[in-house]
Amino acid sequence: MSDNGFAGKSALFKPYKRRFVVEDIPGVGKCRFRSWTERDRTAWEQRIYSKKGDIIPARQREQRRALIALSWCDGDGDLLLSEDDVRGTAFEDADSLSVSRMAEVVMSLVGLADDDVDDLEEAVKNSETTQGD
Repeated sequence: MSDNGFAGKSALFKPYKRRFVVEDIPGVGKCRFRSWTERDRTAWEQRIYSKKGDIIPARQREQRRALIALSWCDGDGDLLLSEDDVRGTAFEDADSLSVSRMAEVVMSLVGLADDDVDDLEEAVKNSETTQGD
């Protein structure tokens, strides 16, 4: 707190202590998920863009997978999935209800709403329309 009773920047820029949640995911079992830092959220939002700033539609379609990869962790808090897992074919054979439930848990934990995902989808649609014109 500052002298006037309001929070100062040191309250925001202190080391972040992650929150964890354990959820029993049907078809998978007991899973542990960790909260995100601002860096994690930015990485999730920016992963759909190329280095030139163009939207990569295939990556946008992987956003639910990426949600899980940035949060699903082991007992030590270490992530279980990599970007290669997100882009690979392993998810294609996964139970869609399990993937959906995991994504819901992560969205709740990190404070994402369906609108956040919808906004990214809309950006891709607009990009595809613009590129096609």
